Amino acid sequence: GFSGRTTFLASLPPSVFGSARACAAPPPPPSMMVEPEPNGDDARRARYPGWGMDGKILHDTVPPEKWCITKKDLHFVRQEIWSAVKRMKLKPILEDTEDEKVDLFDPEDDTIGPNMYNTVRNYIKPLTEEAGSMSWALLRHKDGLKCDLFITHCWAEGAFEFIDKVLTSWPWRARTAWCCIFANPQNLNIRHMLKTPSTSPFAKALSDASHVMAVPTTKVSIYTRVWCAYEAYRAYKEDKIIFTASRSITQELGINLTVGFVFALVSFLVSFYGFPPSSDMFSEDNILSAHVYVYLDSIGA
Repeated sequence: GFSGRTTFLASLPPSVFGSARACAAPPPPPSMMVEPEPNGDDARRARYPGWGMDGKILHDTVPPEKWCITKKDLHFVRQEIWSAVKRMKLKPILEDTEDEKVDLFDPEDDTIGPNMYNTVRNYIKPLTEEAGSMSWALLRHKDGLKCDLFITHCWAEGAFEFIDKVLTSWPWRARTAWCCIFANPQNLNIRHMLKTPSTSPFAKALSDASHVMAVPTTKVSIYTRVWCAYEAYRAYKEDKIIFTASRSITQELGINLTVGFVFALVSFLVSFYGFPPSSDMFSEDNILSAHVYVYLDSIGA
């Protein structure tokens, strides 16, 4: 394998090194059938074992690094998002409002899908609020799961684009993954959890994981997002195995190399120049916290 000290090599397709995609089959296309909605608490608990529990108590009890999902969960949630689109619970958003960002996705397209802002606001938040306000991950796994893989990404991506890349690039040794949109309780006080970035759920999960997967998107470079840059820094500093997700070697090689180069550059700069200066005023947590509050305001958290 390779580590954070050889980040640029990690930008190459993982199958070249036999560490991630060699044994992974491409994800199946979404079913064109719309799954029936479960009726009654028993039917919901069959799909979501945490249904009806107190989300705050659950998140106070289960350590943040265990707010994880599996590959099976991703296949499941892909179908659920597709069904939500077909039921028009997830719809294109034609203009920015105080609460929502523009999302001009095609409801007939099964390759990109609604972006994560739309998916979280109109699928994950209503579902988990009704269930008890826990995260989607703890709704599926109420006792939590040990973290093997940390996923860094941005919310501008389409849900299907993101899920397909993660499934195709999933390291064959990894059983579970930590991903913010599923791990964090979207209806609870996320601001409080992120107040000190170095002790946030993100940092604890990344420290526990052996691999870090960077998921690029067709919309924007993920390294224009402060959290992604911070996660790149921590992954490099903690010597994690870092690689870039892609749909296929032939389609994504150029993007892999570009994103991997940016990842390497960010890691090199923060390592060489230091992140940050040693002054308390310019401490890592204080600088990032300012960006975090701007980010949380932008998503309405």
